[in-house]
Amino acid sequence: MATTKKGSTNQVGSFFRKIMDKDGPFKDWDQQLNNAISKHHIQSMSRETSKLALSIHSYYTLVNGYQRALESQPNSEIFRDGFSLEKISEIQTNETFFCSDLLLSILSFEKRFKNLIQYYVSKCIGTKTVDYLDLYKYQNYHLYDPSQTIDRKRITDKLKQYANAKFHPSE
Repeated sequence: MATTKKGSTNQVGSFFRKIMDKDGPFKDWDQQLNNAISKHHIQSMSRETSKLALSIHSYYTLVNGYQRALESQPNSEIFRDGFSLEKISEIQTNETFFCSDLLLSILSFEKRFKNLIQYYVSKCIGTKTVDYLDLYKYQNYHLYDPSQTIDRKRITDKLKQYANAKFHPSE
């Protein structure tokens, strides 16, 4: 069924109105602060610093994001005494910095580890694809007793035989 531009615009508008209705009406920072204080018993050091916290982090990040961890009773939506929007904002900022630093450290370690592996594989095995993809070149016969190494081909062949016998018995 073909829709006109006007019809499709109405459908899109209707879709977004449904989303907006679920989210509720717009609330400015004063209204959000009042809601945090009255509904969740979150304290405010001052209205100005609380509104600044809401301008840095969203209401949902601060309130809903920490609600379960900081509520006085499970599922009460009431925060423990002593928590202000400013303190929760500080926790969120520190968490963001910590996650950022942790990610940077992980990426740095991963890059160094990858570079070391590439260096030693190239140095010991070679730089050609045919060299470094040859599984048998990764066994160091000078350090290990060859009688103690696993014969991958023999094990793979046995697994194939078992799979064929179990799943294709007539073949």
